[in-house]
Parts: sequence; C-alpha cells; structure tokens
Amino acid sequence: MVDLMLTNHLQGVGGSPATVSGPGYGYGFGLGLAVRVDVGMGVVPGNVGDAYWPGISGTSFTVDRRDGLVALFFVQAPSNRVPARHMFKDVVYATLVR
Repeated sequence: MVDLMLTNHLQGVGGSPATVSGPGYGYGFGLGLAVRVDVGMGVVPGNVGDAYWPGISGTSFTVDRRDGLVALFFVQAPSNRVPARHMFKDVVYATLVR
C-alpha cells in the first residue's frame, strides 16, 4: 500500500508549476501527496521517491524512506510559507550524516 501511495500517478500529465507537484520541479503526485520523480529538478534536497505535502498555513511534512527520515514542520506563516518550507527541508537534509 505504501509503495502505491508513493508512486507517481500523473505520468504523462503536465502537472502544476508549483513546488507541490509538477514535472518542472521534479515532483509528481502519489495518493494524497507529492512524490519526487527526478532529483535534478528538485528545488529542495531529497531523493527520488521522497514525499511531502504542505498545509495551508505553513505546516509541512516530508517522508524519505531512502534516508529513513520523517520530519514535521508546524508553523503559522500564511504569507511566507513557501520560503519557510524550503528552508525547513534545507535544514533537515543538512543535518543528515551520509
């Protein structure tokens, strides 16, 4: 079931130019969340197959099975939420020891 959720179901569909999902940013769309399909196009760190979803007021979560990572971000930032989400992923991935 998890593999099905984390599979891109927008193959062949243009998608959105937003960082939530869209081929221009390296993401497709699984069952209820954005799924990375291309590392080179991502504007934030991650691996192919990582998944995330942003909440309306700035909250966000990310799951990356390759790195064994689950991270939650709870902030009320309705006007500055996209930069805050990007900074969140930058900081989380910067702390990983590889």
